[in-house]
Amino acid sequence: MGYFLGVDGGGTQTTAWLADEGGRILARSRAGPSNPLKVGSRAAQQGILEAVAAALRRARLKAVTFEGVCVGLGGVDRSQVHRLLLRWLRTGSIACARDKGGKTVRAGGWGIPFDDAGSGYDLGRKAVAAALRDFDGRGPHTQLTKRLCQVLGLQQITEVVALDLPQRQIAALVPVVMEAARRRDGVARHLCEEAGHELGDLALALLRRLGWQQRAVSVYCAGSVFRAGAGIRRSFTRHLGRYAPRARAVLLRREAVEGALALAREAVVRRRV
Repeated sequence: MGYFLGVDGGGTQTTAWLADEGGRILARSRAGPSNPLKVGSRAAQQGILEAVAAALRRARLKAVTFEGVCVGLGGVDRSQVHRLLLRWLRTGSIACARDKGGKTVRAGGWGIPFDDAGSGYDLGRKAVAAALRDFDGRGPHTQLTKRLCQVLGLQQITEVVALDLPQRQIAALVPVVMEAARRRDGVARHLCEEAGHELGDLALALLRRLGWQQRAVSVYCAGSVFRAGAGIRRSFTRHLGRYAPRARAVLLRREAVEGALALAREAVVRRRV
């Protein structure tokens, strides 16, 4: 029996799905981040290996030769970044957008510390920064200060600076922001609004470059930040509508790893034909 592997890796986590030749999903697993711009090449490799190993364990498989593998990773669509990972993986797949004429466009994704606006990491980092400003009296009072202390096990928020939190743990603070926003915390709501604008700017940059601002196009929204709460989705949709009134924001309901798995199987079918 042939086996196929699909992996979706980003700055927060890595997901792996393992399927048999008939397309039946044998195992699903998650591990740490694997975006090399955020965690480095070695940590990215570790995240991928842990996700794949966990999937094999859940499927009760040991030595397996995969018929097809597709690994979709954030931050690797530049040659200077992906050469090392491709050499290590010996296979790979990168998703991009292009128009009917074959023109490819992209925006953002330049990684920490210079970009990452609107991401889970960025939102978590800004929440901690807002709590520290609250403590100092430099910014407005926010529920985030107390809730972050509870979640991180701190006596007071200033202790956070000594924790050296990994990026994954900072990104995992997004639900705290969402909860505070639902409770009408002004600071949390502002952070959600700002994140929606930042993400909307990424989409608008592509629409402008393609000349699609006045077209009826669908803009698909994927990732944990969009799924975390309606506040960011509403902000994104409003911001998009101001400058691209006929664009329609659509939340991607199916997981990206499912597409990676489909590409792995499709590549093998094409080879056989």
